[in-house]
Parts: sequence; C-alpha cells; structure tokens
Amino acid sequence: MVENCCCSVSCVQASGLNTDGVLLLSFKLSILGDPLNVLQSWGSTDQTPCSWTGVTCGRQDNGYPHATALSLPNSQLLGSIPSDLGMIQYLENLDLSNNFLNGSLPLSIFNATQLQSLDLSNNSISGFVPETIGRLQNLQFLNLSDNALAGVYQQPGF
Repeated sequence: MVENCCCSVSCVQASGLNTDGVLLLSFKLSILGDPLNVLQSWGSTDQTPCSWTGVTCGRQDNGYPHATALSLPNSQLLGSIPSDLGMIQYLENLDLSNNFLNGSLPLSIFNATQLQSLDLSNNSISGFVPETIGRLQNLQFLNLSDNALAGVYQQPGF
C-alpha cells in the first residue's frame, strides 16, 4: 500500500494533502485499533480531509475548505489523542466520545480557540484538566465525564 510508505509529515505534505489533513492523519497514526474501519477512508493522497468519515469542512475567508469538525463517537477506536489536534485552526466541534482512548489530555487541545463543543466522555483519558481550559472562550458544550481526569474546581471570584 502506498499510504504506509508516506507516514512522515514531509512525505504527506509533498503529496498535496492540506495542513488540516496532515494534522488529522496524526490522529489516525495514534490509533492502535479501528475494528469498525471508520478511518479507512482517510488517505494521504487526498487533497483535503473533507471526504473522510467523521470530518466536516467549512469554507473560510481564503476560499479553501478547512476542517471544522471531527466527530467519531461510538467508533471503538483504541489509542490516544495526539497533541496535533489542537493545531487545527478552525476546529469547532470535537466528539470522540464512547471510544477506548487513553493517555493524557493533550494541553494543545486548549489552543483550538474556535472550539464550541468538546466531548471526550466515556474513554480512559487520565491526568489533569488544565487551567488553560479557560482559553476556550467559544466553548458552549464540554463533556469530559467518565474518564480518569482530576482537577481542582475553583469558583469564580474566590
């Protein structure tokens, strides 16, 4: 398969895949198990990730399609969340709920300042919820329940 030969970012970029697609491929590479083959359509030879299962694209000022959502709930995915996902500039919706994702919550997720909805519930994500979660000023929905996350809640003004 040609896809397996192009695992490096430079090889993928040389094939013409846009930046969002390269960042999303890092997620695919972090998945150890995909029994439902939901990531099968994700290929490095595509121009954009807009036709990939679970990816929604929208158009921004420059006229190029950008990934605005990654939604793969209940997909039985086993693996971790790479830090690259937080670098998708126009990401508004991230739903990876009800999978078998583990590891820690990447701090870079909180750099995705366009996020309006973040659902990572019902996984095995561990570690702390960072204070930088406050950077997500557009966030309207947050569900991190049923993971192994810890943190200290402080009421505003105290």
